Amino acid sequence: MSDLGIVVYRPGREPGTLEADWYSDELDRKVVCKGVAKGGIPGRIEGDYKVFYCGPDDEDDDCFDLSIEKEGEIFVGRWFEKGKFIYHGFGIVIDGGIAMAWQKVK
Repeated sequence: MSDLGIVVYRPGREPGTLEADWYSDELDRKVVCKGVAKGGIPGRIEGDYKVFYCGPDDEDDDCFDLSIEKEGEIFVGRWFEKGKFIYHGFGIVIDGGIAMAWQKVK
């Protein structure tokens, strides 16, 4: 395993939320999982969120603090767990959201 993953964030039904479709090479099965990020600014992708991910069987998997910043045409993501910087990623705009690759911080 190389601790790599991809996530697609799209604006959610509730203002200030993002819906997530994600995959990690740490998963036992090759399936796309779901999640939701809450606490953002309505109408914007960039912002600070509390993100909740579900695993392959829709069980609660992980919860992180997520910061998404826009730098030029690129979005930069940083995931924190209990204040510790855990993952970082880079993303680009796609139809209706962003696609972001991420990797564990070493």
